[in-house]
Amino acid sequence: MYMLQKWLSLVLDLIITALAVLVVGISVALKDSVSVGYTGVSLSQIISLTSYMKLIILFWTQMETSLGAVSRLRSFSEESGDENLPEENQEPPRDWPKNGSVEIEGLSVVYR
Repeated sequence: MYMLQKWLSLVLDLIITALAVLVVGISVALKDSVSVGYTGVSLSQIISLTSYMKLIILFWTQMETSLGAVSRLRSFSEESGDENLPEENQEPPRDWPKNGSVEIEGLSVVYR
């Protein structure tokens, strides 16, 4: 994900650089009719546009990653079955444990 964000940032920088070169080229070609102030303002706006677009892309990818995680959790909770065996249907009492201790006797555990 980090590499994709960096690649997207590079592509965005290249596009903005091409746009800035185009603005400078047009302003140089039309130097008698285009104000230097307008050229400076347009270049400043191009730079701020780049930073805003990078932030939007960063937030969008973070949101999409978070939504993907929520979707995976939801599908896991819906698709995973009950872990109890069919004969294990007893629920502990609501007030269990009363004294905060658990005693285990004769426990044996095996893997299937």
